[in-house]
Amino acid sequence: MNRKTKRHSLLLITVLLIFCFLPVTVMRTEAANTGYCGSNCKWTVDGSTITFSQKTFFQGNSKTGAIDTSDLTSAERTGITKAVFGTAIVEIGQNTLEGFSNIKTVEITSAVCNTIGKEVFYNLAKLEKVDMGKSLVSIGEQAFRLCTSLKTITFPDTVTTIEKGAFWSSGLEEAKLPANLVSLGESAFQACKSLKSVKISGKLKTIPKQCFYSCDRLLTVDIAEGVETIDTSAFQFCSGLYSVGIPSTVVSIGNAVFSGCTKLGGLDLSHVTSLGRYSVADCLGIGEIRLSNVLKNVDNQAFLNNYTNKKVIFDGTREEFAKIANKEELKNTDLLTGTVEYLQSSSNLPTVEDIEKRIKTLSGKAEVPGASFSTLRARASRAYKKRIQLKWKAVLGASGYIIYGAERKEALVKLETIKNAGTTTYTHNYLKPNKYYRYVVVAYQNVGSGKEDLRVLSCSPVIIAATLGGKYRNTQAVTLSSKKISLKKGKKQKLGAALVSKASIGKKYRTFLKMRYESSDPAVATVSRNGRIKAVSKGTCYVFAYAQDGIFKRIKVTVQ
Repeated sequence: MNRKTKRHSLLLITVLLIFCFLPVTVMRTEAANTGYCGSNCKWTVDGSTITFSQKTFFQGNSKTGAIDTSDLTSAERTGITKAVFGTAIVEIGQNTLEGFSNIKTVEITSAVCNTIGKEVFYNLAKLEKVDMGKSLVSIGEQAFRLCTSLKTITFPDTVTTIEKGAFWSSGLEEAKLPANLVSLGESAFQACKSLKSVKISGKLKTIPKQCFYSCDRLLTVDIAEGVETIDTSAFQFCSGLYSVGIPSTVVSIGNAVFSGCTKLGGLDLSHVTSLGRYSVADCLGIGEIRLSNVLKNVDNQAFLNNYTNKKVIFDGTREEFAKIANKEELKNTDLLTGTVEYLQSSSNLPTVEDIEKRIKTLSGKAEVPGASFSTLRARASRAYKKRIQLKWKAVLGASGYIIYGAERKEALVKLETIKNAGTTTYTHNYLKPNKYYRYVVVAYQNVGSGKEDLRVLSCSPVIIAATLGGKYRNTQAVTLSSKKISLKKGKKQKLGAALVSKASIGKKYRTFLKMRYESSDPAVATVSRNGRIKAVSKGTCYVFAYAQDGIFKRIKVTVQ
């Protein structure tokens, strides 16, 4: 063998040795247009279709793990319009199809594929069709976000979990959630601008925060029995929503859930025990709201700006409605613009005739039996030489108000019947200067056509107020030693309250009634005639301190 032949032989041997020591995990076989991802997965490109399957000639974990397609060039990815997840694929890992911007169809044919990972199909704007197979259990966070061409999708009943933002801003027109779904992530269908209908399964206990937020073409929502809570902003700003079927199992509606649903025609909240802040706010077109006596916790802004509602249907009696309507938390009076229809009869409310007989016989410092300050908060808001203006708080469910009054030593007579439930002021004219006058305000409800059908919802304590022009003065303010107190059950505390008058500096003025006190909820805390508060049971209430002309301050009492 000559020297030249030896050199060629050595070169050939060297090349062969190099190939022998190359890693066995080379990721690409050009001729077959096939590659490997992870230790147990294989992909094959056939024209415009990429197929993922289990690798057959490599030992490895039985699961595929995250599928890696980094070996494909950018040009090869954009040429693919279909992805198939086939034989033995168990999990489709995070970002598997990143860069496959022209994919229109996805098929999961694997009989064991149970997981679509995070952001797998994220921003595939041309994706139109997805076949999820028959074994899928979990859909990962933002898996289909910004898939704007995806109009329909069929979930197999095996799916139990859809994670946060899974279909955020997708093109879905219908969301029929799987029957066995138990976990749904926040914002799962947020800003789906083409979504028109939603059907929610019964195994789901909570519709999460912002789940359908700003789906402004959403028209109908059907919620199955079993759902218990609708969380914050779940349907906020669904401006096209006009129908929501809320089952009897839903007991809690969180903050701003239906806020801004301007076309919502009505809501059945008769089984709901808790309404959060702005929960039914700015529903400008709402015509009917159904409530019942199970309602316990109502935020004071729950019904804000529902100006046009026509009717409240109350599943209970008038007495039960009055207790709910006059809760301290329900300051908002938007519901008062409509009428109240009761589904249960009641006859225990006193008639106006009965109360009027008692009012007309009052003398001295006597009060009307059953009078309550915290409901009406009636007071003399302004005084002049020859007139006094009264003001009170609107009472939910009232048909109107009756004003009784007279000079202090005279018998009270009816001055005015106000038939507008929204009117909360009255001016008594043509009075004498420098005189004290007494008043009582009654909130009534008309339940029929006769006098006996005028029922009393609330009656104010006696108000004593003076016209100007002499030595008599009205209260300018009531001061309290603090704005809130906290007590343990059974403990007592004296409430420091004082009157302030225009004549209080260097002058004295005559009072006929001492400072009076009242608790908004005696089951939580009581208050004596001298202003001593006693904690009764755990909770929160208010104690009112009010002067003879009705000017008041209140203190928040928390019993631990």
